[in-house]
Amino acid sequence: MVDQAGVLRPPQQSVGTTHDRPLCQSTQRQAPSVCRMVPTPCSPDLRCPPAAVDPARPTLHLPSMEPAAARPSEASGGEVSGDGDHPLLAERVVVPNNPGYGSDPTNPDPTAHGPPSTGGPSSCPVPQPPLVSIRLERQRAAVLKDGASSAVASILFDSPAVIRRERLYTTKQSAFIRWMEFLDLDPLAPNPIQLMNFLAYGFTHDQWVVSTVLNIKTAVLQMFDSTKAFDDYAPFNSFLKAIAKRGVKRPHHHDLDISPITGHLRGMGPNSDIPLDGLTRKLCWLLGTCGFMRPDDILCVDAAQVKIVNDNLELSVVFPKETRGFQRIINIVVLAPHPDPLLCPVAAFTEYRARTSARDTQHDHPKDPSVKYTPLVRYALARSLHQPVGAERISNHIKTIMRFLPIPADARPLKARAVGATLALMKGVGVEDIMIQGNWSTPAIVDAFYRLSRMTATNFTTTVLG
Repeated sequence: MVDQAGVLRPPQQSVGTTHDRPLCQSTQRQAPSVCRMVPTPCSPDLRCPPAAVDPARPTLHLPSMEPAAARPSEASGGEVSGDGDHPLLAERVVVPNNPGYGSDPTNPDPTAHGPPSTGGPSSCPVPQPPLVSIRLERQRAAVLKDGASSAVASILFDSPAVIRRERLYTTKQSAFIRWMEFLDLDPLAPNPIQLMNFLAYGFTHDQWVVSTVLNIKTAVLQMFDSTKAFDDYAPFNSFLKAIAKRGVKRPHHHDLDISPITGHLRGMGPNSDIPLDGLTRKLCWLLGTCGFMRPDDILCVDAAQVKIVNDNLELSVVFPKETRGFQRIINIVVLAPHPDPLLCPVAAFTEYRARTSARDTQHDHPKDPSVKYTPLVRYALARSLHQPVGAERISNHIKTIMRFLPIPADARPLKARAVGATLALMKGVGVEDIMIQGNWSTPAIVDAFYRLSRMTATNFTTTVLG
């Protein structure tokens, strides 16, 4: 404390003004001593006293990858385990059930909690990098310590496939990291109980489907060098089985009628009269529907390797999603011409290349920067005609045409490749030919993911009854 009494002015003397009146020192009472607080260096032992009230619980936004339908996805071995074609990123609000944050320790049910507060957390945990990166760096250090060369480490941990997998897992892992940090627990320590709490909250409150729960579980387990703590904990395995049993697989059944789409394409007129952006949308939809191609497949088409042989269009898809024997492949998609030039994918491709081939430019392949290729689909603007578009924009091109397909109001948008495969099945095309066209390894994949109708080409009533 430093005595500052000398700074007071004599009685009745003005000591200043506010925005609308003067201020004077009163003479009716003795001028008190005025002291100024002088700050001193803060001791490291000083701590702020804890708050008298329960700290507010913050809202944790949990990004969840929800499949486009409650169905499993393609596995590399032909098994069915989850749908990863077009997952939807959704923000969800998650509040951990922690007795230390104002919850009732006698009631472990997270549904007993009210809505989360908008206040800040009671502590500020130090942000941590994605745990999968930490795990990979530990593994890299371990193999180098064992005598592996830097080339071996680069092949193991720097491959495009590993980088893509790490990027896909990051969102799900970050949500679990925030959950654990909110509870003041170490995210690096395997904790089956908290992982079950995390998955149960999402399943109960955010209506995660079974495949979403299993996908997030897989992503979280990738953070740890060993999953023994989870494998050896019997309740964890029982929890996953109980979750799986609560799921219901519903087969898809749509009455497909693409006549509104074909009518729209015919209404666009000859290909030579269609603006480039409209021609791009038309070509993408035809490739997706007739070639059973994903937006990612169309993105990976190398325009420099495309051929037209005997009026058939042969597209080279460099590094599609599928692999064979753990090796990347170059898939060939063959499209035959249509008798109606307004619906012909070969005619649409020919016109599109006539307008874009002069601006061909090689670019790094999106799945392997060491490989150069000439992307087929570009931006429609003249100044950007050499620049490739991404898979999301190609998907939007297809959706622009797909919106003419009549579907129930509560149904999810359908994929063009699924519509094409289903129409082929309904017209009697053998599943083997469909597997070849779609680059699918087993009939189970076709039936689980791409068959949108249970109608068949055979009239079994007349076949059975005669």
